[in-house]
Amino acid sequence: MSLAQLGGTELSRGFLSLVESGRSSISLRALAIVAARLTLPISYFVDDAPILPEFSLRISVDHAAAALGYGLYLSSRGKTEEALEYALWAAQANIARERSESNS
Repeated sequence: MSLAQLGGTELSRGFLSLVESGRSSISLRALAIVAARLTLPISYFVDDAPILPEFSLRISVDHAAAALGYGLYLSSRGKTEEALEYALWAAQANIARERSESNS
């Protein structure tokens, strides 16, 4: 699949190229578009816990809680639609995590 096909009319090839090379970050909305086109869950693109080699520790990041918190912030700023997207992503991430934990 080409970058043009991946982005469709919503995301430019240039933007996707910048994200791919790490020179730009991607919004949840854009990530949802990419995930849908690739038929992958958004959680596929989110790292569970980065490893810090100097400490040999794993840092646990609760992405779902962070997304929900940001959604609440957006809601307080009147950005209801975007807040609902973050809340939906948080719910999906929690469901995926619970399934993963119950399978292990």
